[in-house]
Amino acid sequence: MKISLKVKRDLSKQVLAAINRSIDQSAEELGEVILRETKANTPVITGRLRDSFESVDANDVSKTEVEIGSEVDYAKYVELGTEHQRAQFILTNASKGKEKDFLAILKRFEKRIKGL
Repeated sequence: MKISLKVKRDLSKQVLAAINRSIDQSAEELGEVILRETKANTPVITGRLRDSFESVDANDVSKTEVEIGSEVDYAKYVELGTEHQRAQFILTNASKGKEKDFLAILKRFEKRIKGL
């Protein structure tokens, strides 16, 4: 018995593009979870620091990274502390306890990939 398969159209580029879009979307979702948690845990006096945190779109960094940060000059002192102020670890702690959120995002990624 002989089985032959004839490929009439190569869809590998389209499939790879869809996978890359899905990776990008998943990275953005993960970034939004971390950003929300960061803002929720930022100590507030005026709100300037909390409001300054933002995520850089995954497309601006890479397909697998999202950058979260602040351009407020004292953000690093709040995060890491000084000799006069204890460290708050706002960004460092933002992902702690978020395993369920991350798993849900990964499951959505898996569904998108299986749907190709």
